[in-house]
Amino acid sequence: MGCTFGCCVQEEVDDNYHENEEVVHTSEIQKVRDVRVAIFGTAGSGKSTIVKHMRLLNEGSFDELDQRQYKPVIYSNVIHSLLDIIEAMHEMNLDFENKARRKDHVIVDLVVKRHLEEKAYNLQVFEAMKRIWADGSIQATFARRNEYQLMDNVEYFFNDLDRLADDDYEPTDRDIVLTHIRTTGITRISIVFDDLRFELIDVAGHRAERRKWVNCFQNIDAMIYCCAISEFDQKLNEDNRTNRLEDSYALLNSLYQSRWLHNTVVIMFWTKKDLFDMKIKSAQSSTSTDGLTSFDDFVEEFEERCPFLYQEQVQCYFHVMSSIISDVHAVYDDVTDTILENNLNETRLF
Repeated sequence: MGCTFGCCVQEEVDDNYHENEEVVHTSEIQKVRDVRVAIFGTAGSGKSTIVKHMRLLNEGSFDELDQRQYKPVIYSNVIHSLLDIIEAMHEMNLDFENKARRKDHVIVDLVVKRHLEEKAYNLQVFEAMKRIWADGSIQATFARRNEYQLMDNVEYFFNDLDRLADDDYEPTDRDIVLTHIRTTGITRISIVFDDLRFELIDVAGHRAERRKWVNCFQNIDAMIYCCAISEFDQKLNEDNRTNRLEDSYALLNSLYQSRWLHNTVVIMFWTKKDLFDMKIKSAQSSTSTDGLTSFDDFVEEFEERCPFLYQEQVQCYFHVMSSIISDVHAVYDDVTDTILENNLNETRLF
């Protein structure tokens, strides 16, 4: 069939500690067709984010239970990210531009030492975090975030700390989508949309978790693969040496060569393009771009590293995605209408 290319907008990120099943119904349906889709990718490539977006399209919004569950995780994301930046700053032999920030550091660090990082902080803690975030050395360290491990949601949350500090704060849909929880094991989510019932299988992307993936390979109708293109200048968390994009290329090659997935439809998501564009524009990583100076450079490199996806007999569909939540409907429409209706009609589905 060859490749088709779609362009839409969405983003990153990872969600449940244990294997679970969740069923989402949008209407009473008498007859549905089952579609089994496995979502693969390296850690932090956006797999769980796609699942969240698809839930939103069916439910309209996250409910109060989701808000209660994600609120402490957001607090934890924020405070641990700040401490990660401070640690990286010290490893770079930098110190706070304003030495008064050392006292603020003690205040923030004490929250974690007392295991209160998932609780609503008092105003003193939030004010200390705001002052630290505004420090010149912290901003200089943040600008070099490709050199160490840091969540992608940092700037989003830290630019809105006043909202998080409000006594009546409730996470928005966007907050929840951008919240990071490390996925471990296998998560199965069932979503019914019109006459199709998707079983989405979200698998953990860390190297230690990949041996479990073989349990998901059989009877797959389509394989979604997430490749975070913004990670071209970052290293793996596991060894801090291997380039993340290189690891993603290698993983995709090994997956497609698997006897279970060799003839499976591939839905390719190039995620985090907004972050990619920011890096290219700011020339933040100009010393380690490996020749990538534009999105076109990446596409050319991808074709060279994963040529099997461009063969005539391969059913492969591409989507370019960033973190803008409102346009994800286009992704869902493409997956359901274009892929399933037009290109899976010769499989066991119909």
